[in-house]
Amino acid sequence: MKTEAENREITTAEILSRCDHTLLAPDATWDEIRETLDDAVSYGTASACIPPCYVGRAKQYVGDRLRICTVNGFPLGYAETSVNMRRGRLCEAAQMRSTWSSTSVRSATADSTV
Repeated sequence: MKTEAENREITTAEILSRCDHTLLAPDATWDEIRETLDDAVSYGTASACIPPCYVGRAKQYVGDRLRICTVNGFPLGYAETSVNMRRGRLCEAAQMRSTWSSTSVRSATADSTV
């Protein structure tokens, strides 16, 4: 027999609060990024995942209304491990989430100098 918690239906808002709203197109403009941020705030998503070059401007734009997420080595992660690690530390210092490409993760775990 299922418990009450197991029978509870999850709401759309609960799902959205666990999802990132993402725009990672290489030719994305600031207007498109701003629209993505506005959508993420209005839908209550967990964060907005955007290209690293827009992170500072996006953080100023949304303030504390939304978490900003970026990518590290996207889409293939072909940078040297030390470069990817530095990018990750910069994100950590700025208290941002950083999504790592699978190549970056495999490279870091295979590199004994990390």
